[in-house]
Amino acid sequence: MRKIAIMYICIGKYSVMWQAFYESAQRFLFNNDSKHFFVFTDSEEILNSFYPDVTTIRESNYGWPGNTLYRFKMFSSISETIESYDYAYFFNANACFVKPVSDEVLPKDGSKIVVAQHFKMSGLNPLKYAYDRNAKSTAYVKWGHEGKDYIQACLFGATGSEFSNLSNIINKNIKQDEKHGVVALWHDESHLNKYIIGKKYTLLPISYVYPEVLSLPGEINILMRNKEKFASLNTLRYSKKSIIRNLVEKTYNQFRKLKGLYYYLTISKLKRIK
Repeated sequence: MRKIAIMYICIGKYSVMWQAFYESAQRFLFNNDSKHFFVFTDSEEILNSFYPDVTTIRESNYGWPGNTLYRFKMFSSISETIESYDYAYFFNANACFVKPVSDEVLPKDGSKIVVAQHFKMSGLNPLKYAYDRNAKSTAYVKWGHEGKDYIQACLFGATGSEFSNLSNIINKNIKQDEKHGVVALWHDESHLNKYIIGKKYTLLPISYVYPEVLSLPGEINILMRNKEKFASLNTLRYSKKSIIRNLVEKTYNQFRKLKGLYYYLTISKLKRIK
């Protein structure tokens, strides 16, 4: 029987999605295997709950985009544990399984990584992929060095050892970016897309990351539920403190601009008087 680790992050208001995710995973995900959930959360309710197949890990609320950007930091913190599993997978907080999901999402044809196609990039010329083109970032993709596919970061998996390696490398890259005051264009997604270029991987179709907010052709295996059914994106992404901080910073920046404009107009007026 294969051992499979499931990574799940529900920080802040995202904790409201956990129960539906867990119940659908219990019903449809890797039912012939031994699976164990690793839940990174700041929810006291979840942390104090007992599930025989769940390990909860207390995590800070980094706000936006920290809660998504630092996911590799979270995975890296248990990398040795992940290596003890045959496979490891990450699913977004809003993922919901609607059909049995098993062998079809395992790495195939000698690959060690499983990723999912991005519905917005499907069929585009790679030159139009939303890579980070900022040369200061470790997620930088030089023009002419594009990969075959542009992927979403809401679902990915790998052998246990490769998942650990992937997490450690991307975590290191993000730390390096931070030292230079850089945040990748699409955060974790930019780093993951950079990582798979030149590597062999198994690509899952859109049916495994099907967005509930859109009506696309084809079947649905994993539904990415509309987050705004649970709360507004601002409520989900930001804590009250970060919302207040952002508002204060925005007001201060507007004040600085007005102050600068006042000085400019005053000096211009004085020059005309002279």
